[in-house]
Amino acid sequence: MAWNILITGAAGYIGGSHVIGLLGSETVKFEPENINVLVRSGGQVGHFSKLGINAIQCSLLDEKKLADIVLERKVDIIVHCASSLDPNLAYPLILALQKSAKPPARRYILFTSDPTQTAEMGAFSKETGWPHGSVEDTDPVFELEKQMPEQDVFPVQRYSKPINSEGTNLINNPFCGLVDGRGTGPYKKLSVQVPSLIRAFIVLKMVYKFDYEGRWPAAHVSDVVNYYILLIGLIIEGKTPPSGENGYYFAATHYLSWWKMLEGLAISLHGRGLVKEPIPVIWPSVELAEKALGFPSPYVQVAFSSRSPQGIADKRYSIGWEPKWNAPDFFNIIDDEVQSVLDLDIARACIADYFANEKLEGSKE
Repeated sequence: MAWNILITGAAGYIGGSHVIGLLGSETVKFEPENINVLVRSGGQVGHFSKLGINAIQCSLLDEKKLADIVLERKVDIIVHCASSLDPNLAYPLILALQKSAKPPARRYILFTSDPTQTAEMGAFSKETGWPHGSVEDTDPVFELEKQMPEQDVFPVQRYSKPINSEGTNLINNPFCGLVDGRGTGPYKKLSVQVPSLIRAFIVLKMVYKFDYEGRWPAAHVSDVVNYYILLIGLIIEGKTPPSGENGYYFAATHYLSWWKMLEGLAISLHGRGLVKEPIPVIWPSVELAEKALGFPSPYVQVAFSSRSPQGIADKRYSIGWEPKWNAPDFFNIIDDEVQSVLDLDIARACIADYFANEKLEGSKE
């Protein structure tokens, strides 16, 4: 019997790329009629319907409609690519799948996120209260999260605390690291962090950096998509990757230096006449960084300068993920990152909208 999949946040960067990845996969075969996607607007439905897949406009808070979709479409696997900043969006999906008569071996939810990569990384950052230092996805991450006081729990970590899956297998990808590359989905094709920097620097006519050098785990969008497809393939083959308390998978392939990245952006932007200087300078104030990038403290520091120990992707070796991109590859395409924003930028990232900061007024200089 064919497997049926439901993807939330399909109009987003990761979600849309995942849809296209499934349609073109040579290893995991899904017919278009077995792929279902949830989107937020009627306009987005058309982008997916033309691909032959089932596109449905639905709020993730509409428990009844979600349950009807899961049952009518005979969904086996849900890939949750919508916001991890609001755990309430996950509960109705779990409840919907629990109503299915299918056995647990055909009830899986893969938690990831599209517009909130920065929030996910903050889940294991010292700046946002993570007390345990470096954590590997082979560590008892669930138990470490449970040790944190409720008031200190970062939003994405609430996934693991109150959920009772009751026979539904949960696989958590609590962060994707810094994801680069142009998305392949039919709607949003830009990630969060690098495009946010490029937008801000173009407005301010200057490339800024924080006064300490940090680094982030990173991965190219194509490698991230291939990781999810690999996990789905293992599920379909009955090889059942660890789930639940042991179902954490970190999608990161290398580390990137913030300062080196900003130096590359400065050269590219200056070469186009979009900034005044070809080298970065220190942000004159945190307040300007907050307004320019659309993130309040401490998220702005975590998202664009963190040097804290964070997630280490070790489990990838045991399940066979073989990413193709590394750090030098990123710096080879940094000019493409700038061009992608110039070509495709049509809206602010959803995570910045979530924080609802006031609009940028311009540089204080």
